[in-house]
Amino acid sequence: MVVVQQKLAGADPAAVKEIYRLLVQAKKAAGLPKAGEIDLLPFGFAACRPALQTIINYAWQQSLIPRKIDVDELIDANTLRFEN
Repeated sequence: MVVVQQKLAGADPAAVKEIYRLLVQAKKAAGLPKAGEIDLLPFGFAACRPALQTIINYAWQQSLIPRKIDVDELIDANTLRFEN
């Protein structure tokens, strides 16, 4: 998972978009996932949403976080546009 600070996302959204573009390009250049294989490196918020929800649920059940966080709270609204 790649994380950028909210400060960077707000100050320079173009830099965040470029980071995302380069990571997508690198995955494609590596030929991942191979045909017929499970994608072990899901990329993008939509692809990671189920895993993030599971992590949130477990963290809440174990009292590691004070409340059940909504998955959408984890990502900046501007960043969501980069997946499209």
